[in-house]
Amino acid sequence: SFSVPVAIVMAYRKCALLGVAILALGVVGVSATLTKCECTLSERCNIVMVDSEQLSTNAMECSLDPSNISNLVINSYSDTTLKTNAFVHFTNLTILQIFRGSMMQIEPGAFVKNSGIVKIVIQHNKLVSLEDNTFAGLNKLRVLSLASNKLTSIGPDAFAGLENLQHLVLARNSLSQLPEPLFQPTPKLTTIIMSENRLTNLPGGLFDPLSYLSRLDLSYNQLQSFQFPMLNVELLQVQNNSLTEVALNDHMVYLKAERNHISRLTGTGANLTTLLLNVNAITDVTPLLGMKKLERLSLNVNPLKPTSVFNDFEA
Repeated sequence: SFSVPVAIVMAYRKCALLGVAILALGVVGVSATLTKCECTLSERCNIVMVDSEQLSTNAMECSLDPSNISNLVINSYSDTTLKTNAFVHFTNLTILQIFRGSMMQIEPGAFVKNSGIVKIVIQHNKLVSLEDNTFAGLNKLRVLSLASNKLTSIGPDAFAGLENLQHLVLARNSLSQLPEPLFQPTPKLTTIIMSENRLTNLPGGLFDPLSYLSRLDLSYNQLQSFQFPMLNVELLQVQNNSLTEVALNDHMVYLKAERNHISRLTGTGANLTTLLLNVNAITDVTPLLGMKKLERLSLNVNPLKPTSVFNDFEA
């Protein structure tokens, strides 16, 4: 009789099992490639690895018809450009979110067929600039977040047509300057967050069109001056800049201005309740004595005069 060595049999079995495993992985890989869109019953769909052509030609194999999708989330947008009419089939979109992709540019007209959108979030992409009329057709838009991109410039009319925009987030970009007319089309803004950019100076009339602004965050920039005595804002965050002076108007309630070079405060600060000035160059607290509503004052790491007296504060 002829017998096969045990070692050979075991080796054969291992190779067979390995082949089955590789085959299984191949099947899973094909399945994953085909499954680009997952939808829920609540008209929300998640799309992974998609480009502009696939969007505009409806090639995602979603279980819902694009016209029935109201909330669209895209992960890993693979094009460098979001092209005109990219969402032409998504006629009932109200929320659009695009995360972690290669997008560097948005062509004006990309949203002309999507007038119902109220919220757009495009984060962790590679946007470099915003052209004029980028968001044309979105007159119902309330929230726009372009945080964590690579923005270096914004056209003066980039936000044209966004007359109902209320919340704007441009944090964690590379903006060094802003055009003065930027906010003229957006008079209803209540919140602007532009922290972690490279802003050094702001145009004098930048905030003039904004009568409803309640929160402004300019922290972690390189601002050397902030003189907007008529600014209608309640909560102002300018910590971690290079400011030497800040104007406090009657609207302001909360000011966070730590880690600057502030030695002088101007204005009344009549309604200030919180004033955070740690790590600055304040020597005299006398200008603060008129702030009758002040509840919280922080002046750690300032070169205060030895004669500074805090007993005179009424609050």
